[in-house]
Amino acid sequence: MKTKILTPVYLLISSVTVLVMLTTSFELFNEKYLPSFMLAQKYALPIILSAMAAAYLTFFEPERLQDKRTMLGARIGFVITLGVFAFYLFTLDTTTVSGMTLAVYWVQLFATAAATISLFFRQR
Repeated sequence: MKTKILTPVYLLISSVTVLVMLTTSFELFNEKYLPSFMLAQKYALPIILSAMAAAYLTFFEPERLQDKRTMLGARIGFVITLGVFAFYLFTLDTTTVSGMTLAVYWVQLFATAAATISLFFRQR
């Protein structure tokens, strides 16, 4: 039951974060599309994929959460996503980004950590 509440919240937070990330990167790169797209490939895509995987496994294929191979793959994927986003957050130039954007990024980092622990590391 807790996963069915956490997953939509994680999906919503991830959607807002990706939107903020793309908008901010577009502004930081002097409104050039290619660098913004390259940033999206590096940092936003893992967030999008992890949110979609969590929603898929929670709502459409919950029996796959009992499979050890699926759980191992999901754990690895979420830990990689957490690492990539943490790297992005800690290497971000905080003088060029607004405080609200940083707040959204920190919420995303904590939501990814919570989703990783709650969905894939706690045994049911």
